[in-house]
Amino acid sequence: MPRDGLHHTDRRRHHIRRIASGSRRRGYREYTLVLNYDDDGDGGDYKLTERYIGKADAVFVSEGDFSLHSSTPQDAAQRYLKLVPDHADRAADQATSSAEVRYFLVDSDSTLTLVGADLQRPDSLLNYTLTRK
Repeated sequence: MPRDGLHHTDRRRHHIRRIASGSRRRGYREYTLVLNYDDDGDGGDYKLTERYIGKADAVFVSEGDFSLHSSTPQDAAQRYLKLVPDHADRAADQATSSAEVRYFLVDSDSTLTLVGADLQRPDSLLNYTLTRK
């Protein structure tokens, strides 16, 4: 039984999308994150697609495992997701692989916010919140 609102009860799949705006010179980034939960509901597989919209459209795809964590150092009630790409497990250079790990704060059953490894919200005018579609 799902323990939180992140689970899509029919297929245990969560699909979110957000366009994060940037300056006109840098263009925009569109993020699409698909989470496929394991039976225990504490993690599973993910696919993150980043599409840079601007002068030279580019698409970057990351796939791997994610885990759901129940608290951050700043807030015991704040849940977050940790996304670890498949190739990071095999990387010889741990500094490189840890830089590719992504973190999302769970804001509600329909929104996540992309944050850094410190699990702090970005001090930026850009919007890093992904909304369930």
